[in-house]
Amino acid sequence: MSAKILIVEDETELAHLLLDYLHAADYQAEIISDGNQVVPKVETMKPDLILLDLMLPGRHGMEICEEIRQKGNDVPIIIMTAQIEEPDRLRGLESGADDYVCKPYSPRELVARVKAVLRRRPQKGEVGNGGIELDRNTGQLRIGGKDANLTALEFHLFDLLYSEPGRIFPANKSWTVSIPTTA
Repeated sequence: MSAKILIVEDETELAHLLLDYLHAADYQAEIISDGNQVVPKVETMKPDLILLDLMLPGRHGMEICEEIRQKGNDVPIIIMTAQIEEPDRLRGLESGADDYVCKPYSPRELVARVKAVLRRRPQKGEVGNGGIELDRNTGQLRIGGKDANLTALEFHLFDLLYSEPGRIFPANKSWTVSIPTTA
């Protein structure tokens, strides 16, 4: 399944141009133009990456980026904006964005940046290594081919620790992020 990209852009022509380029690169993509709709859409769509303009009607993109990060969501965010000054770029990256692209930009370059960010991100779904199979879509863990019956919290903690071996997580990161439910 191809990655889902949320395009947050109020310039209609530019948004549709990006949509065409992303579809040509085999990505699924949706457009939102109102800043007030972004956070609820992120929660329902669960995109693999967000392309975020800053100067939006309803709400500034920087606030949106900060709220997404405060909610514990680590979805990659690429800011694409006409705010080109160094303090703006620094604030964007410090607010949690993974990349910052200044307008005007090449749509081909932006798609290349999307590919690069997604390439570095762990894939959703099944992960397997050394007899351990972790299925993030169903919330199941198999060790040596046998199902391990874990609670949602146990699965979340295992996934968190397994996804980044050797990393030390602060207690507030491990215990306070929302645990996705499967339906």
